[in-house]
Amino acid sequence: MTAYRRVIGNTNVCPKHKNNYINYCLSHAEPLCAECFEDHRGPNHDIQMLQNFAKKQVKKVKDDVDYIENSIRHIREKLELRRNLNEKKAIAAKQFFDLTRREMDRVEREFWESHN
Repeated sequence: MTAYRRVIGNTNVCPKHKNNYINYCLSHAEPLCAECFEDHRGPNHDIQMLQNFAKKQVKKVKDDVDYIENSIRHIREKLELRRNLNEKKAIAAKQFFDLTRREMDRVEREFWESHN
């Protein structure tokens, strides 16, 4: 992870060999200069060109940002639907209460009219 931070921190030179990084060892998560590359040859090392690795990482971050933005948009839409539904429920409850109140008033009025 330390080597990865060196690349991210804009230090593009290998501190050991003083050469520019040109490759990236995925197996060890570290950038490699031409001399470091010699130590990372073999089946236990998954090597990529540093530029290709960086492009893939940038794409991955962009994809993650897109996913998060879409998730936020989806959540906002759900919240808006819920808010609208709650408003409609409140209106329906008020209408039901008003209708019930008017009906109770009517029944009470009829009762007193018939018993007077």
